[in-house]
Amino acid sequence: MIGIGTQTYDPVGARIFTNTDRIEDLKNRQGERRLSRVATLEGGVTIIDFGFTDGDRTVKLCELEASVEAVDFVKYIIENYTLIVVTTDDGAYKVAPSAYWVDKGKLSLTMLISEKLSD
Repeated sequence: MIGIGTQTYDPVGARIFTNTDRIEDLKNRQGERRLSRVATLEGGVTIIDFGFTDGDRTVKLCELEASVEAVDFVKYIIENYTLIVVTTDDGAYKVAPSAYWVDKGKLSLTMLISEKLSD
């Protein structure tokens, strides 16, 4: 289950998607550290670690058997909002809606995380 809402009042700017693909929902919990590996002159390596940030993550909504209303909502959000709030099993995030598509009744929406709003 994934919830989407606008940051400012909008009478049609919130929706809860209850029929999401659970496998895709679990993929939203992935992350990685900002690492860089550099070869050194003596044949070794140096690893530079800049830590972890949620801002490097992408959240993907996959609604199975999406209704016309769900597709219209996502289209509206993409066309009208730069940043929105998304809630998932592991927290609330400020995100930029990036792209959406529909394939064989499955609605997909990718969102780039700007910051985590919950602990």
